[in-house]
Amino acid sequence: MSIISRLFKLLTGAGIEHQDVEAEQETFLPAVEQIEAAAADLKRGRALESEGRALVSRAKKVLERVPDGAYGVAAVARKPNTPVLDQRAARKLLEEQGLEVPTMQRADTITASITETPAEFVPEPVAVAPAVRDWTMSDLLADLDAKLAA
Repeated sequence: MSIISRLFKLLTGAGIEHQDVEAEQETFLPAVEQIEAAAADLKRGRALESEGRALVSRAKKVLERVPDGAYGVAAVARKPNTPVLDQRAARKLLEEQGLEVPTMQRADTITASITETPAEFVPEPVAVAPAVRDWTMSDLLADLDAKLAA
């Protein structure tokens, strides 16, 4: 059972299957303003993510050269990493034994573009049960906290 199904079941007391939740998610089409805001958030989030990776890279280059210790308000310390699977070696071993190398299907990449003029085609919103449509993540988390506290 997916996390969505478990949350829905916990919050509503209903017993629904994962497919039902997905079907309702597929039929729900938010307002155009929400889609525009989400597209803008996606674009801004990806820019911040890129900037964040660059900042982390620059900081690591400096901090990797200094020994552990206190430097003003900053403290530098290293912790050992846990070992990870060497994927190339694992692939090579599997292929040498004539075994199939398992792969996973990746989720589709979502792209969005922001234009100065509205798009020509805007589909009509599809009606969904208000109990599902009106919930925000904040509402879900608040209800979950209340249920867990009880």
